[in-house]
This record gives sequence, C-alpha cells and structure tokens, in this order.
Amino acid sequence: MSDATDLVDAVVGPWRDFVALLEADLPFDTERLRVDGMRFTLAYLAAGLNMAIEGDPAYPQFLRFADALCSWGINNPDGNYALLPLDGRGTYRITGDLGTAPVIEFQVHAPTFLGAPDYRITGATKRADLEVGPDGTLELWLGGEPRSGNWMPLTPDAESVLFRQFFGSWDDQRPARLAVERMDLPYPPAPLARADLEARLGRLVRWFTDAGVHWHSICKATLAAGDNRFVFHPASFSDAGGHQGQSYGFGVHRLGPDEALVIEIDPPANAYWSVQLANRFWDSFDYDRRQSSLNMDQVHLDADGRFHGVVAVADPGVANWLDPAGNPWGSIMGRFLDPAATPVATCTVVPTAGLRAFLPSDTRWVSPEERSDILRRRHVAHQLRQGF
Repeated sequence: MSDATDLVDAVVGPWRDFVALLEADLPFDTERLRVDGMRFTLAYLAAGLNMAIEGDPAYPQFLRFADALCSWGINNPDGNYALLPLDGRGTYRITGDLGTAPVIEFQVHAPTFLGAPDYRITGATKRADLEVGPDGTLELWLGGEPRSGNWMPLTPDAESVLFRQFFGSWDDQRPARLAVERMDLPYPPAPLARADLEARLGRLVRWFTDAGVHWHSICKATLAAGDNRFVFHPASFSDAGGHQGQSYGFGVHRLGPDEALVIEIDPPANAYWSVQLANRFWDSFDYDRRQSSLNMDQVHLDADGRFHGVVAVADPGVANWLDPAGNPWGSIMGRFLDPAATPVATCTVVPTAGLRAFLPSDTRWVSPEERSDILRRRHVAHQLRQGF
C-alpha cells in the first residue's frame, strides 16, 4: 500500500462487493427495502470499523458493536454486546461491577470473531461459573499462568472475547461496568505503526468477505425455508457459534395487509427466552422504540402459561404484538437458553379482523394510548440499560 488512497480502496472495494451481493440476493425493489438495505450496510460497516480499526489486541478495551444504533446479524434486543480484541499470548485482567443481568457470558475465540465462520470457541464462562463479590464486583483473569479464582486460559491463537449480557426487565436490571488491563506489558502502548494499521484493515476486509458473506448465507437460507413458519434447533446447534447452550429458532413472516401471524409456544422452564422480528437483512431495527421483541419478563402469558404472539404490520391492539416496522416480509428469531427440551412453535395466519375470535378469551388488549406509553417507557429503559 503506497498512500492513503490505497488504504481506503482496500476497504471500499470489498464493502461495495458485499453491498452488491445483498442487492443481487435480496433485491432492493421497494422503497422500504432500499431504505432498510442502505441503513443495514452502513451499520455493518460501522460495526466493522469499531471492532477492527479501533480494536487494539495489545492494549484492548471493550468495544460495543451491535445495538439499536448499529444493528446487524439479528442481534438480540435484550442484549448488550461487547467485543474484546486480544493477543492469546498475553495476560489480561478484567475488573469492575458485573451488574445484575440474569444472563452473562464471556466467550473466547481463536482466531478472531471478525473472520467468521473461520473461528472456534475455545472457552465460555457464564455468570454461574464466576466468583462475584456481594456488591457485584468481579476480577477475571485471561491467559497467563493458571491461578485460583476467576481465570480463563487463552490459546496462542486466541484473538477475541465476546461479552454478552441479556436482560429480562429493562427497567431495573443494571448493566455491567467493566475495564480490562494488559498485565504482561508496560504502559503506554507504542504509537500506531503502519504495519499495525494494515493488519487492522485486513481484519476489516475479512468482516465483509468472510463474516458478511457467512451471515448473509444463513439469512438467505432462512428466508428460503418457507413463509410463516418458525423452527427451533436443539441447544447443541450453538456449539459451533452463538451463545452456548442456547436453542435458536429461525423463521419468516410474510403477510398481506389484512393478515396476522399468530405464534404459539409453550415456554420451557428456563432462565431466559425471547422472540423477536428483523427485516430481510437480519437488521433488528428500532427495537428501542418499537415492540419488535418480547422476552419472558415482558410477555403476557395465557392462564395455562402458553404464549401467543401476533405479528401484523398495523397494531392490532394485542398486548403481545410483534411490530415488523412496516415490513410485511421479514425474519423471526427465538432464543431459549438451556431449555429442558427443544421448543416447538405453531404458526397460524389469521385475518386481522378475526383475531379476537381466534385468540384465547383471556388475551390482554391495549389501547393506542397504552401502547404509546409502553413504547415511551421502553425507549427510556433501553437508553438507561445501554449506559448513555
């Protein structure tokens, strides 16, 4: 690379190829798709810039890369995600307040998550595995010599740690506040050298050419599997990637203007479960201001404990409405952590006008004013949960 133009061209070319792939497989043939498609490709670029360019494996910090402002890969609306780039030959200490999210996981990758699917999970530690002080304080060591207490080994080729927090109640569960320090090198780090920048640009290119193509292939296969269906996989499906021990459900809704999709599930007894919608690009879209997702603390279950969720383009007044943000055709995702059995979802297309007759008599209904208040509180709670 001879100058700044070459550096830019090295990234812009692969990004354009990625956008062209999306356009070829998911034609931007409506105004809604053109808007959603451009928003998604920019968000995916921004996520890669944050993780690859700002990520310093030698002296890292936690980098947020998937949230309501930068959504991709059908990220979980209940989740705060952070990536920690690292050098598997180093020693790191994480300290701070672990917060009160019911679901916590530190997951180590070798090599980097940015090159998916070419990485393996070499270790995962959940909240139950950690020794945490009565006030929520945490000390976790990564790499180096084995030690007592909280310690995760690193293989020499380890290059990233993904930190997940999943929340049930957005209103009153406290997010973690964590810091990391490199323990086997002195501070400060050396100034960024050209060779280091080129290595980071290489990781960014892989974010488009490897990871982007990988996520897109899964998304495309899901959309091609059939309309108005929702199928869960056994929890072992997550062994190759994703949150460990989680049963993932993939589906598609495709509805006419006067139709609704009713999703019925008997939730397994477990600590965490949720159902969400996304558009055709696996962009989770506006979940902070729209009820495009529901989890176990947010839903209204029937008297027999059964969940009925309703997907409809216009608000039908059902408390368990799943809002597709104007997308009559899009994706469905479910997450059930450590279920005793693989969940089963039943999907039925119903005329919107016939919902009251179809749904159980104890279904909860809400007025437009109540919906607005629910969404206003959701927006505020999400901002506080993100830590802004």
